[in-house]
Amino acid sequence: MSSSKFKFKELLNNSIRECAICFEPMEYIAVCTNGHSFCLDCKSSLRGRACPFCNVELDKRRNLNMERLFSKARWGILRNIKDDSTICCPSCSKLMEANILLCPSGHSLCEACAKNKECVLCFRPVVEGRNYLLEQLIVKIKDNFATPVVSIVKNTDKITCPFLKCSYRGCKFPEHIIANHFKKSSPPNYTLQSK
Repeated sequence: MSSSKFKFKELLNNSIRECAICFEPMEYIAVCTNGHSFCLDCKSSLRGRACPFCNVELDKRRNLNMERLFSKARWGILRNIKDDSTICCPSCSKLMEANILLCPSGHSLCEACAKNKECVLCFRPVVEGRNYLLEQLIVKIKDNFATPVVSIVKNTDKITCPFLKCSYRGCKFPEHIIANHFKKSSPPNYTLQSK
């Protein structure tokens, strides 16, 4: 699937959105302290018992970030998922990646910011519960939006790099690093040209 054709709605048909218990699409998402997600209806049917996957006692935790993303997609207001603030840490504003942690209120934080032991949104303590669902989604987003730093074409065609002619005047990217890499590692029938 090419990155230009990728649409977030395609993930709605994916297993990421399915409840692991009833296999229906989730709208309101319950999460156990170990990070297992399932729909709120299935959690209600468990009536306060333990998580069916890890046997941990269930609390009131929900996955608010995923609920917001699914809601935005359902209503057609999610245009550019990779720039959506819902997948960014509310503390440092960086894209969350591996080891996304949840506070008891359901807010997600990156691992570095969670070390502060307090959620910046609700000031409740951050526990070790992971947001595996959001981690899976971000991996899929990164896979679908990954653009190669350099695309190589044989002979007279150009090797292009988004950094070679950066439109940002203050760009300090060292172009010689890419040039040296290709001089050392590319066969002689490849050329490097700036755009």
